[in-house]
Amino acid sequence: MTGADGEDHDNGWWMSQRPLLDLDTLAFPQGGLLMANENCEVPAGTYRNRMKGYEEVHVPALKPKLLAPGENLVHISSFPEWAQPAFTGMPQLNRGQSKVYETALFSPENILLCAPTGAGKTNVAMLTILHQIGLNRKEDGSFSHNNYKIVYVAPMKALVAEIEETQIIVTTPEKWDIITRKSGDRTCTQLVKLLIIDEIHLLHDNRGPVLESIIARTIRQIETTKEHIRLVGLSATLPNFEDVAEFLRVDLNKGLFHFDNSYRPVPLAQQYIGITVEKPLQRFQLMNDVCNEKVISGAGKQQVLIFVHSRKETSRTARAIRDTALANDTLATLAWGVNLPAHTVIIKGTQIYNPEKGAWTELSPLDIMQMLGRAGRPQYDTYGEGIVITGHSELKYYLSLMNQQLPIESQFISKLPDQLNAEIALGTVQNAKEACKWILYTYLYVRMVRNPSLYGLPANGLQTEDALEQSCYYITHGTISTYNEHLKPTMGDIEFCRLFSLSEEFKCVTVRQDERIELAKLLDRVPIPIKESLEEPSAKINVLLQAYISQLKLEGLSLAADMVYITQSAARLMRALFEIVLKRGWENSSEKRMGSLS
Repeated sequence: MTGADGEDHDNGWWMSQRPLLDLDTLAFPQGGLLMANENCEVPAGTYRNRMKGYEEVHVPALKPKLLAPGENLVHISSFPEWAQPAFTGMPQLNRGQSKVYETALFSPENILLCAPTGAGKTNVAMLTILHQIGLNRKEDGSFSHNNYKIVYVAPMKALVAEIEETQIIVTTPEKWDIITRKSGDRTCTQLVKLLIIDEIHLLHDNRGPVLESIIARTIRQIETTKEHIRLVGLSATLPNFEDVAEFLRVDLNKGLFHFDNSYRPVPLAQQYIGITVEKPLQRFQLMNDVCNEKVISGAGKQQVLIFVHSRKETSRTARAIRDTALANDTLATLAWGVNLPAHTVIIKGTQIYNPEKGAWTELSPLDIMQMLGRAGRPQYDTYGEGIVITGHSELKYYLSLMNQQLPIESQFISKLPDQLNAEIALGTVQNAKEACKWILYTYLYVRMVRNPSLYGLPANGLQTEDALEQSCYYITHGTISTYNEHLKPTMGDIEFCRLFSLSEEFKCVTVRQDERIELAKLLDRVPIPIKESLEEPSAKINVLLQAYISQLKLEGLSLAADMVYITQSAARLMRALFEIVLKRGWENSSEKRMGSLS
């Protein structure tokens, strides 16, 4: 921002408030292999075998849990008739899908679903797609497809063509990032009503910054345009799922679903073999020997699928297994079926050559999970087996990865200049203050609040007066200032609800002409009187909050969308108010306030 004196006041503000940071030193050099946890707690029944040149860690398969009393699977025949063809051939949903069914198909709630590979997360995504399609179903049973688009972001190669002529766009994070960066053409992005992010645990990967950027951009678009976009995240099981849920603005009580490995359709027993030999040739030979041993031990009993990481290594491994089988007179047993998936999956080595870095790097977590996800055949096996042969120094990492012990951290700092430059070019960030506000929408900010020391901040650096509430609950500085100015220990219900409606988070809420009749009707039905005129946006916010708490039904679609937006922020704003009142020693007042709104 340039003043009349020609000086850049925002840059001056920035320089006076913050020292310059060397982002290269703050980025994690380990990238996606970062392990923020010190200890890895393995499941009960895990044991270790120490052999010459390597160590084995055996993790038993987790037994599936029985259905709880009153817990039933959802039959496809109970779906709305128009939605049933999407699940042709399936008699019923599985246990995890049945738990998510109501929220996914019949509500607009943001969702984070954490479940093991093979647990049917894609079908949950299909339910949310059906919900969006159902919103555009006409009275005669036909569908209008002109006013919405659905984006499915997955970490795979995808071709986005003829975007304007389709309703469902399947794309990679990088391609969607490019599309949403184009400020001149928003004919596509402004119609998006549902954004599905598959494999969202890749926030921890080197590709994570792109995911953070497109999600943060979407959330800012929601707040700016007041057009609701449903966010659905699909993830493997992970320990800090609540952090990812907060990043996606998921209601923890309604839209967060976390299923452990007991929900896997075929339980997975795991073996991790860490080679301790350092010399490359001996290490390579020992990997071959261990792999051959595992294959021969299962030959004739079940199918074995081996993953290697180059075409040359494929033929080498095949020859080595053949020669071992000939020497042991077990060659015939190796031809025992070729159907995929297999009972046993072996990952022989976890390093691949990365031309971009000019060095050998570890496989991505996604690759490991996808490979091990092929272990176990639902129609034949009571359990599957995954075997990872790797270096001994990587044992702890893969044990943590596959047993929900690896916290998902943000890699955003490593790409922060590039992502910030994209927002500047897009026009969403125009000065230093807006850049700081933009950071608040990222997963980086969530994790910095949770673990500041890991990100180079002092342990108490964010906990100045009221700053913790501002940080933990995604509250703007302007809202905190409003609360500080107006919050009193003797406030009544009327003043308290009015204070909530003045939160800066709702500054873009407006009163539309076609809403006034319905708002007037609601005004007569809400329990706490409202003094302001219905011309005031704060009155509308107050009415919708009370209507939500009172479970009043709305008729207008725009009002319903605004209610979703307001109530998504309400929980964190109310919680922050509660914490501030507690810190000021107004316990009686805080109890009264929370009681009146419960």
